[in-house]
Amino acid sequence: MIKKGLKDKKVIWYGQRCWKSYTLWLVSALFWIFFGLVFPILFLLGLALFVIISLDKLTSDYWITNKGVYSNRSLHLGKGMEKQDIEDVKSVSIYKGNLGELINFGDVRIGTYGEIKVTFKGVADPDTVVKKIRGLKDNLEVR
Repeated sequence: MIKKGLKDKKVIWYGQRCWKSYTLWLVSALFWIFFGLVFPILFLLGLALFVIISLDKLTSDYWITNKGVYSNRSLHLGKGMEKQDIEDVKSVSIYKGNLGELINFGDVRIGTYGEIKVTFKGVADPDTVVKKIRGLKDNLEVR
């Protein structure tokens, strides 16, 4: 979904937080739902956890455009929006935990002058995302 603030920019990549990044939370929710068959309060807790996970996934949008990188973590553009112009990007790094290494997901951290400005949390195949950002940065420096 392209937000109206990005319409004048060419979108190079779009993504959301992947379901794999919720693996431990989903297992917990299923555990509570399963045991909720015996104890109804646990069922409600598991169901509530599943709803929270789903809302978090649906409200995470990430873009790489020809002008910059954008992360929106809310239903409304502007609230929860992080952005960084591509010419100001000084560092791009990946953080993967043990589970992320195993099933290939992680956080992409984009920074400027020692400060992380934008984070793409829980993206699938973060190496590809980093290559796209570095490619844009390299093309900009060649000009």
